[in-house]
Amino acid sequence: MPRENNLMLHGLDISNHQSPSVVPWDDLAERKSFLYVRATYGTTKDRRVTEHFARAKEKGISAGLYHFFRANQAVTDQLGVFSEIAELVGYGPGDLAPALDIEADVNHPVEPFWSTPAQELAKLLVAEWSECLVYLTQREWSMLGKPKWTKDRPLWVAHYTARPEPAVPTDHSWSIWQYRVGPYDPNSENRRTDARDPQALDHNMAIYLPLITTGLEPETLRSRLAVSAPLELSDEDWLTLRRERDETVRDV
Repeated sequence: MPRENNLMLHGLDISNHQSPSVVPWDDLAERKSFLYVRATYGTTKDRRVTEHFARAKEKGISAGLYHFFRANQAVTDQLGVFSEIAELVGYGPGDLAPALDIEADVNHPVEPFWSTPAQELAKLLVAEWSECLVYLTQREWSMLGKPKWTKDRPLWVAHYTARPEPAVPTDHSWSIWQYRVGPYDPNSENRRTDARDPQALDHNMAIYLPLITTGLEPETLRSRLAVSAPLELSDEDWLTLRRERDETVRDV
């Protein structure tokens, strides 16, 4: 069933392909939007991650890091470089949980043998940062061999369509939907994609954004109204948190 737009959060994901000058930092902050920044590509550090993440923190934007998975590189090596970046930029409790990006690259189509190392890396990310989203398309999930383990993680799905809901892997629900690539426009009704535009940005809508909750106090969580995360709270705490979050989203 389609979600109501007034319960959606808008956000962007960026990497070294986007100059900081094309990112609407002030507008993202004003709208209480979220931002995912690429930290690593396999064992390669994103050359703009430090500046992008620092800008987001400076503006008070809810931000997370994502990792572009490479099946031909050791999982421990990929995790090591991601951890270095996380420490460098001060990534930790209260930030958005990391995301594992599983998708084809030039001359590297997704294959079933990717599933085992990707699952291993996801487990390691969860162990270190309390949760891990998985970025997939329905097609690439099939190419991956339709692994059941992805159902255990919040799903970030990419699908550029005018339909009210994206195509998702069977029996999955989505947490984040990457619905458009184009110049900045937070209007979720605009689904026109133009990835070749030099001002193009990846647009997302979210119904659920997990936090890094390790060491996070409930009061701190309560102050992060634009995000929600699983945490041991009373029923009354949850009702309060959800009401405050929804009121904030409706004001966007």
